[in-house]
Amino acid sequence: MSIEDFVCQPGRERLCHLHPHYIDDSTWQVFEESGNGINKSMIKMMYGILKEPYPRYMSMPQNVQDMWFKQFAQDFNWDRDLTTEVYQMFDVEMVSEGLNDYWVQSETKAASSTNFKNQNSQRDGKGVATHNAGSTSFYTCEKQIETPKTKGRIFGLGKLDKRTRSHPTSSHKYNHDSELEQTLQEKDDRIEALKNWKEEEKQANKKREEEIAKKDVEMAKNDADMVKFMQDVLSRLPQNSSS
Repeated sequence: MSIEDFVCQPGRERLCHLHPHYIDDSTWQVFEESGNGINKSMIKMMYGILKEPYPRYMSMPQNVQDMWFKQFAQDFNWDRDLTTEVYQMFDVEMVSEGLNDYWVQSETKAASSTNFKNQNSQRDGKGVATHNAGSTSFYTCEKQIETPKTKGRIFGLGKLDKRTRSHPTSSHKYNHDSELEQTLQEKDDRIEALKNWKEEEKQANKKREEEIAKKDVEMAKNDADMVKFMQDVLSRLPQNSSS
């Protein structure tokens, strides 16, 4: 969907309306003055949309710049005929010059300097940590995720230690239903008895099959012995001489 069609979608009447001539309670000051050099919409786009850093706005690929403008269109509304003019103002006044104004502010420089010092802190001799946690060091992050030792753990990502646990894992208690528990126990006993009976029946059948197979082997052996005996007897009989 194009930006022209997007700004014509229903339900966008409640958004801040942009018009260079301030028609019908519209505004254009978002491009002319933006507080600390950049407005909240730009800050949200800067820290929430970009997947990788760029040295300057003009170094971004065109598709990334277009993505920024589409995000801007979700926060503001304008007549579709003004899309080209709004895009030019967004591209030049708001982003390019807005970012430059943002970084020359004393507050921005102070915050950047503080973050730089925090990120390069030696952490009491532990050395500089490489992380993306902003101005928060790893040590501070560890302290923030600490939980009381009375719950059985030292850090949020640590292991439970039963020796330091001062209370059960759950404080919820329920009423025991002795009749229900007895019924369930009897059911479990019947199931266990049935399983045992099936196992015994299986073993008995296996034993019977083994006995039958053993008898078959013995009968075959006896038959073989009988055949051998008869052959031996026949071989001992005198042969009839022919005249």
